Amino acid sequence: MQASPLELTPVEDTPALAVLAVRGRLDTLGSRALAAAVEPRVAAPDCRVVVLDLAGTTYLSSAALRVFTGALRVLQGRGGALLLCSVQEYCRGVIEIAGLAPHLPAFADLPAARAEARRRLAAAAAVAGWAGLERWETPGAAFTAVPGPGGTRGVVEILGHVQHILHASLDEADVVSRRFDETEYSIGCGALGDELEDYFPIMGEMITIGGTMVWLPTDGGDTPDFLIPRRASRAVTLRTGFNAALHGGFDECLLVEARDPEGLRIDQLYRQVFDVARARRPDYRGVIGLAGRAEFTAVLGAGIRRSPIRRFQPANGQTILHADNLADWFAGDRDPRWRGVTGLLCGVGVDLQADLSAFDPAAVDRAFYRHPDNTAGKPHLLHNHAVFFSPQVWNERPADLAAEVARVVEQGDFRDMRHLLDQSRVSRAFLGVSYTQEIRGG
Repeated sequence: MQASPLELTPVEDTPALAVLAVRGRLDTLGSRALAAAVEPRVAAPDCRVVVLDLAGTTYLSSAALRVFTGALRVLQGRGGALLLCSVQEYCRGVIEIAGLAPHLPAFADLPAARAEARRRLAAAAAVAGWAGLERWETPGAAFTAVPGPGGTRGVVEILGHVQHILHASLDEADVVSRRFDETEYSIGCGALGDELEDYFPIMGEMITIGGTMVWLPTDGGDTPDFLIPRRASRAVTLRTGFNAALHGGFDECLLVEARDPEGLRIDQLYRQVFDVARARRPDYRGVIGLAGRAEFTAVLGAGIRRSPIRRFQPANGQTILHADNLADWFAGDRDPRWRGVTGLLCGVGVDLQADLSAFDPAAVDRAFYRHPDNTAGKPHLLHNHAVFFSPQVWNERPADLAAEVARVVEQGDFRDMRHLLDQSRVSRAFLGVSYTQEIRGG
């Protein structure tokens, strides 16, 4: 029986955006028809986004994947994207197995995909002309606000309690397993491993960002472990006893350009974002989540030396921050560990000068150590981790946060991962900002 020919229906066809409804099998013959329709559109210099509605497609082959990757390569080269929607289960599985899922954003239906396409086009148009974007100057840097990917209200979800870390009191029952797609932007204390004894005694600093999980085992080797999952899996999960994850998307992106060639300190960066947000953002509540790409002129890092579990608890009964325990529990840089590297940063900051009454104090205490010794004289509390790569070419007018992060992961040579000390400095950064509305326990 001869298969029905592939049907391709243009839903929207403008110089910048092409939306095609695909009906039929994307086998070898169907893929040729798809290529004949997609390739001329992608080749047009003004084309930025192509949306393929796969609601009527139940089969796709490797030939179809080659059409996707060819179009994706051209579109990404000019800052565009290939978006999919209504992907059927079998087709979704083929895309995941091929490792293409992180590069082919898929949406539940056509309206959602078209809304994302228009958002990307609007952001690209604004950045291309650099017109209509809000800009301001601070004593330390120039800031430009770029439309963010949007989402729901910003939430910081906390798993565990920071006191379990400070008192080295984690028990086996405190460790939670999470899939990578559940913790896209997060920091904390964790590990990878199957059997409990493989990871429980060596948990350390960790970060998930851009589809990666990086952690620093406390096995004495001082060498991070770096994993990029190519498809969703329940077999390989991260284990964490304490984790702070950013949910709800980012309200806007900030392009930051430091005035000093030596760069802007991390604590100065947060302080200036806090101060400006108080004046210009009605949704500012005193807490922000940051994630994105930064060019580091100096990296000063830190990390715990031991897994904060009960069997390693300090004999003196004090916290691991006690003066008598610090040397055994912490390794910190006095001088820069790295200079001139590209990093992916994820963190949370609390402005102690703001009205924090919108947040449950108990929830804040789960995430931050608010003892008077820790907050005395400080205008804020910060918790940041970063993963570092070889220096990457800087995009002078970035528009898409996810694309900037993915580009660093794919093209950079992995160097290191650390808890980021406030003295670290960045010369330029492109950061998603979540003006957090809630801190909650997970």
